[in-house]
Amino acid sequence: MRLGSDSAYGVFATAQVATERAPISGDDLMESCGIPAEMLSVILPKLVEAGIFRREAGPRQVFALAKPADRITLLHIVEAIEGRQEPELLLPSHAGLVVLVSAGHGA
Repeated sequence: MRLGSDSAYGVFATAQVATERAPISGDDLMESCGIPAEMLSVILPKLVEAGIFRREAGPRQVFALAKPADRITLLHIVEAIEGRQEPELLLPSHAGLVVLVSAGHGA
């Protein structure tokens, strides 16, 4: 699976929000992750709708994780942004790494 730029930015934003002790503003996410404003305005609502982020009430738009970080997978983030993905097989490699193989393709 190749990550599109939208998903890659979604991963960066999620990682940043997960490291914050308090909710973080969209402006701070743009600055700390280098995410363009146009892209952030697309991915933040999708992450909120998917239940990955929650938007905090207040005068500024600030965001926090909606559930513990260890309950959020890369697939959750990608599917929140790009939609449902084709199932893939997880195969252990000799180096102990996980290899992703798209269903229907050879290993």
